[in-house]
Amino acid sequence: MNISPNNFDSEPELYDEIRPGYPDALFTALFSQLPAEPIIAEVGPGTGQATLPMLHRGANVTAIELGASLASMLRRRCAHVSQGALDIHVGDFETVELPHNTFDAVVSATAYHWISDNLKIGRPAELLKPGGLLAVIDTNQVSDPADRGYFDAVNDVFGRYGQARTGVPATEDELVPAIASIMHADPRCSDIRIDSERCDITYTCDEYSRLLRTFSGPQALPENQRVDLIDALCAVARDHFDGTITRPLVFTLTTARIGDRR
Repeated sequence: MNISPNNFDSEPELYDEIRPGYPDALFTALFSQLPAEPIIAEVGPGTGQATLPMLHRGANVTAIELGASLASMLRRRCAHVSQGALDIHVGDFETVELPHNTFDAVVSATAYHWISDNLKIGRPAELLKPGGLLAVIDTNQVSDPADRGYFDAVNDVFGRYGQARTGVPATEDELVPAIASIMHADPRCSDIRIDSERCDITYTCDEYSRLLRTFSGPQALPENQRVDLIDALCAVARDHFDGTITRPLVFTLTTARIGDRR
């Protein structure tokens, strides 16, 4: 299956409309660790779900977005923001030319899993000022009764299209973001911290259908299979779950100082 972060570039308007934003408390936690008017490199901003809150707090953001269409929408969405400053680079964070030892923080929201493991710490170590902050926001769907058993019920449906989950998702109490394990294993990282916010979201079948079209798994399917998968998932919701789907979500902010401590 050909899954790439560039898949998201095909429908920027839909991505902007249906993808959830992030709890304000996470940005409060992030900016409590940064100087005033911080210089931030943002990895994979999409259409600005994290960019706008950072600009509103006075950040100077260099956004690196692989998708040209997403970058264009990001530019439009941020055009009238009077706080902070935004510079957009269309390219790959792993290779795009950026000044070294310049940034107070490297921030990524629901995009850092696309970065190669060997560069997740190494690339920020090049770009950050000594003791700068790597900050990764993740959207984590957890195992919780709030979903009323829907995701267990549809795992076989996902499986018919090669997208069944393996294992049981972590509960909220068990959740450890993958980036935290990478940080703990790297001696360049210190002051590792995890902040989290629970925020369940309930969708109608139509809303969930549109959300699924922005996910990498369905995006990678041929159009006829994508339609069949989404129709089958919504049929289960209509027939057995009153036509709604609740995603139990925990948003995490995982941060670490890279290099010399401040």
